Amino acid sequence: MKLKHIFAILLMFIGLSSCDKALEDVDFNVALSESNTYAAGSDVVFKISGTPNWVTFYSGKTGAVYPAGGVAIKNISNSLTTYSFKYADPGTYVVTFLAGNTNYDGEKTVVKELTITIN
Repeated sequence: MKLKHIFAILLMFIGLSSCDKALEDVDFNVALSESNTYAAGSDVVFKISGTPNWVTFYSGKTGAVYPAGGVAIKNISNSLTTYSFKYADPGTYVVTFLAGNTNYDGEKTVVKELTITIN
């Protein structure tokens, strides 16, 4: 009988201690691999650093339709060091990356914006 109580208390302690993982601040940064000016139709390569759980991308194209929450480019199960996107039309675009960490306590996010020019 005592062994059952000790085992139950031990399981409860392990369960409670595993729930103590605090929601971490978002470690995320993005930069352009070259300058901020590119030719239409060429790959714009974004260099990604940090360890967020997830990242979404907004191209900045006028009239672009995004799924709820943006275009998912990273989730907790994959890593991401670069992301490339092609702009067909000349113009100036404000590119937005939204990165975050999520757990049972809630969510922390960070927004990074870059301005690029397509000739």
